[in-house]
Amino acid sequence: MSLIVIYMFSNKKCLTIVPILFILFIHNVAYSSTDTLKVYFRLGNPNVDNYATAKLDSAIYYEYIKPGDKLLIVGYADHLGTNTYNDTLSTNRASKVMRYLVGMGIPAQNISLCIGKGEVTRAIELPEGYATDRRVDIVTINTHSPTPTKTSKRLAKTTTTSKKTVQLSKEVIAGIAFDDSVINHITDLPVGQSIVLDKIFFNTGRHTVTSNSIPQMAQLLSVMRANPYLEIRIEGHVCCVHPAVDALDIDTHEIALSVNRAKYIYAYLVKNGINEDRLSYIGFGKKRPLRRHEFTMEDQDMNKRVEFRIVAQ
Repeated sequence: MSLIVIYMFSNKKCLTIVPILFILFIHNVAYSSTDTLKVYFRLGNPNVDNYATAKLDSAIYYEYIKPGDKLLIVGYADHLGTNTYNDTLSTNRASKVMRYLVGMGIPAQNISLCIGKGEVTRAIELPEGYATDRRVDIVTINTHSPTPTKTSKRLAKTTTTSKKTVQLSKEVIAGIAFDDSVINHITDLPVGQSIVLDKIFFNTGRHTVTSNSIPQMAQLLSVMRANPYLEIRIEGHVCCVHPAVDALDIDTHEIALSVNRAKYIYAYLVKNGINEDRLSYIGFGKKRPLRRHEFTMEDQDMNKRVEFRIVAQ
């Protein structure tokens, strides 16, 4: 088996190989510690775009992919297109990810497998396909137990930055929509209740809101003004990234998009006269998704959101 892998990468090519070889290789590393990073692609596109680049860069920076790791790179496509087309597309996606990683200093000899698996089989085929199937999985294989690093501590600090730490005994209370019932009866809600700002929308990859978000922001401002004892924590969430990392904010170039989106709402309230002692903000990245699987755009939209949680009133 090792001879096959060495032969594949002596030519530095990413090949489509028969599934049995992949199964045998996985069996050989079954007792190693593994983790998977998913890199997503646009429909019909094999190129590593800005978002994929940002994800790979952050994975390397925060040492989720390290030069000493053994990597398996597996490309996929959704069910749209012919089998031949999807086989080629998935292989090209994997190949381009491999070339990018090698260009960023990951040794080519550490990439033990690079293949295209073609389309992901679905019991139900949607007309628009599945965005989550247009991807490359990077499986890292560590033969040692991971130890904390300085960079992982920096990551934890970045993804949980807030103005003040708020300890709530009922943080698990599920979110409810910010509708007229909540607005008119907010004082009846318990401390720890989360309210989803489901009509606040952000520009893709940015912490700034779209124009159609202003009405709900104004509603939130009115609630804060009408209830002077109400204290809240604003919580940002994102989609489509590994749960251990936040997303890239293309405005600030920080891997802290969920934090910055929450901070944007916080700053709006402070600017409009709400005392900052009544407010705090935090970013959770993708640690608290509403949808476990992001098969559709609706799933992704559900996960990339801002909520506020009642701290006191």
